[in-house]
Amino acid sequence: MLSNQDVSYKHALFRPASDMHTADRKTLEDYLSKHFRYYTMNSWNQSTSYANNIKLYNLNIAATYGEDAKDKAWRIVCDPELDRTELDIAIGDIMSDFQANTGYAMGINGRSGGYIVLYDTTRDPYTNAVNVLPGRGIDMNAEFPVWDIDSLRERAELVAAFDEACEQIVETFMQFVLDAEIVEQTRTIEITTRHLMMPDKE
Repeated sequence: MLSNQDVSYKHALFRPASDMHTADRKTLEDYLSKHFRYYTMNSWNQSTSYANNIKLYNLNIAATYGEDAKDKAWRIVCDPELDRTELDIAIGDIMSDFQANTGYAMGINGRSGGYIVLYDTTRDPYTNAVNVLPGRGIDMNAEFPVWDIDSLRERAELVAAFDEACEQIVETFMQFVLDAEIVEQTRTIEITTRHLMMPDKE
């Protein structure tokens, strides 16, 4: 265990500086138009949406927490034999809460899973199930100056909620890096097999 500390104040990477509930029009337009974007599927699809870069190099782990923390973070991400179920559940809960609160979805994209992307959704009128639409872009060619202020603020509040959820995911990951232990366990597995065999001849 490296440390037991609050990481919330050290990784304000995505949380917007302004409150979108009270921001003026220029702040809202700048926030949306200048926000980082990434593909919703692959580069050939060309559809993009609001996104955040969560690659390890972007988290400045070594500078903030030291080389040991950086090495452990890489091991958590890259070790194919490491069971990350507890971390995956914690991150999944954040994404599920975001979808429940906004009606939009969050997903991991990129060849190395280094980006969190905001996805549009649709609800099945018969089953009420929510379906994610990974091929659909959001605000790709939006002309924010012609949006009315209420629509502009509503969109900015959605993206701000997305950024806040991304911030929570980074904080959760760093809490595991700093506080969780990588424990090696040896398990003995008994396997029952069936064989077709001729009887022994006496």
